[in-house]
Amino acid sequence: DYIIRTAVIFHMSVMSWLLIPCAAVNFLGFTSLHPLGTLSIEPATIVIMISLIIWILTFKKMKSAVFGKSHGIQVHFDDVADKYDELISDHVQNFLLIKKTLATKKLLEQQGINLSKQLKILDFGCGHGQYAIRFAREGHKVSGIDRSVGQIEMAKKKALERNVNIDFQILMPVKNLPYTNDTFDFIYAINVFHHITSATTRLEIMNEFERILKPGGMFILHDVNVRNPLFRLYMSYVFPILKTIDDGSEVWLDPRTLESSLGGKWVSDVEYFTFFPDFIPRLLMNKMRPWEDRLENSVLKTWSAHFAAGMLKPTHSLDDSISKYRLSQMRS
Repeated sequence: DYIIRTAVIFHMSVMSWLLIPCAAVNFLGFTSLHPLGTLSIEPATIVIMISLIIWILTFKKMKSAVFGKSHGIQVHFDDVADKYDELISDHVQNFLLIKKTLATKKLLEQQGINLSKQLKILDFGCGHGQYAIRFAREGHKVSGIDRSVGQIEMAKKKALERNVNIDFQILMPVKNLPYTNDTFDFIYAINVFHHITSATTRLEIMNEFERILKPGGMFILHDVNVRNPLFRLYMSYVFPILKTIDDGSEVWLDPRTLESSLGGKWVSDVEYFTFFPDFIPRLLMNKMRPWEDRLENSVLKTWSAHFAAGMLKPTHSLDDSISKYRLSQMRS
């Protein structure tokens, strides 16, 4: 998928570079100097405009895809921290906040985790902290962690404005979380794991989750659902160009084939929800809510835009899991 994405963006950018001089030469009347032949002035002008637009939209993405990201995901999210909220409309953000909170609670309640009492919660990759603030306002003790200094600063500012106490920390390094064993009742990560492109790193992080979760606690993974091929096309090729949240190098996860920690186990129930694209107008979204509700409760729900999956920590210790794993490796 990454190779295809690179090829598409590279092709678009290179073609725009080729078309611009050709069309410009034709515009000036030197038709014999280029392969477009006797192209009239009007089409040439159109070609110039289209080529410039394509180049403007794709050159940065082509450079990132071909030559690699020069600064990494941490600096990327530092760069967009102050304008992050502007990239997605308020009504869409609020709608997703409600939907993802409900999906989280449903997965927890299915496993008997009681939300009526105060729980200790970790928001991994907390960003601006809107989900952490939501749970904190419901009376829970919440910690938030993120690699981006800019995102953490914005999260602290928002928590202060809403008069909630949340322990926000900068995450360094990602493989050694600054919490003791058996600390949290549940952990969630919302649209974070598709930025972690290494399967080994994802596994190491989930092993850390298992260490700091209480026995019987749960990690809830929220991410973009790309089982729908149209949505996968949008998120892989269109969204990175229209928005600066993603840069086109993401790895999309399939909820049917998720890796688990050494002792963790994914629960069978996966929550699928929302069919609205992020650019839908408020009025249209309100009118289409009944239709979305029907889709979420139909056989087509697995083609939704988002999913939430839960991984349970066993009641026995992580040391037991590691010992069993090492024993099985020795026997094999």
